Amino acid sequence: MHPISHVTIDEFTALTPADHSLALHHYGQQITLLENRLQLPGRADARDIMQDELSRCLTLRKLHVAALAEQLALLPTRVAAAA
Repeated sequence: MHPISHVTIDEFTALTPADHSLALHHYGQQITLLENRLQLPGRADARDIMQDELSRCLTLRKLHVAALAEQLALLPTRVAAAA
């Protein structure tokens, strides 16, 4: 599989809850790092790039949260069907 930030739609839909959890951890770290860097003085163009990256990370984190919530909501149904 590609790095978590470069998956295709088909690969994204095939991710497991563990994959989504790993992605949430990854994006959480990236978001914290970018927020800390944005607190430091710097060039405007670098700040714009970091703001764009922060926005992208926040969006991707939301997608993984929604996908994980959906998978976890379906989990009791899958367990019952397997029994």
